[in-house]
Amino acid sequence: MTKQDLAKQLAEKANVNISAQQASDTIDTLMGIMYDAFIEGKNIYLRGFGTFKVATLKPKVARNIGAGTAIQLPERTTVKFIPSKNLKHDMN
Repeated sequence: MTKQDLAKQLAEKANVNISAQQASDTIDTLMGIMYDAFIEGKNIYLRGFGTFKVATLKPKVARNIGAGTAIQLPERTTVKFIPSKNLKHDMN
């Protein structure tokens, strides 16, 4: 599903009459808020859906398969999604 598909469904299912463009703008705003929160190191908890958690990955040694050499990967930060129990149950 793309952002455009998501905006179209939001416009169709919203209780208020909004256009697909307004729905797309709303999604852009929400994504901007989430982006800023992740940059600040904040987690986002959506009850009944899941948690977007900022995680720090430890440095590690990886292999460059093409050259056959070891590469040192530095510590890095990423976002992980942990689905809620209800979402896991309904998916399975």
